[in-house]
Amino acid sequence: MPRLLGQPHPFPLSRGPFLAAAGAVAVCLLLLPLFLPADGHGGVSRASAVTTAILDFEPQIAVQTLTPTVFMRQSGAGDIEGNLEFEVEANTSSVSMMVEATGLHFSRDLEGREVAPIPLRREAGVGIEAPEASLGGGRVSFEGPGDPIDSLPSDKTEAMLFQGRTPYRFSSRVLVTVLWDQDEPVKPAGQYVGRVKLTCIVDPTLP
Repeated sequence: MPRLLGQPHPFPLSRGPFLAAAGAVAVCLLLLPLFLPADGHGGVSRASAVTTAILDFEPQIAVQTLTPTVFMRQSGAGDIEGNLEFEVEANTSSVSMMVEATGLHFSRDLEGREVAPIPLRREAGVGIEAPEASLGGGRVSFEGPGDPIDSLPSDKTEAMLFQGRTPYRFSSRVLVTVLWDQDEPVKPAGQYVGRVKLTCIVDPTLP
């Protein structure tokens, strides 16, 4: 609409710069991004998570012989007793033990072609004692053939469970007693060789 002569300008020129500045500020405010604090700590954002580390420590056991060679003497018929000593260490408290033993074979005829081996007294079983254990010990019966030991045929016993005196650990000497049946009145002189093996088994499901 045309402005009448003498009518004040709706936007005085003296206020033009102010209006231009105000308009610029308004535009800037509209363009600024808006940030709100994520929490009440001055706008710092934080997150965390927890995971679990689990170690399965394998059961371990060590068996060693304290009497690598046992010397026995016999002059005629009768039982021959062999006393053998082992040591057992395990990181579990429960240990099962079994014994495998061979007959006594003439050292110059291990296959027994001319001299028959002196057999085990199977009906007597085998004695197993662990003096430092709190549970277990006594005689165990032979249950059947075992694995050959150094090519000599063997018989194996049932397993017997032993319990250590301290939790989560077994440590003890183990005494094994084996009997052989020498029922021949005369036997060729010389050395007769046999093998005795102690096998120990740990079960991680047992305490």
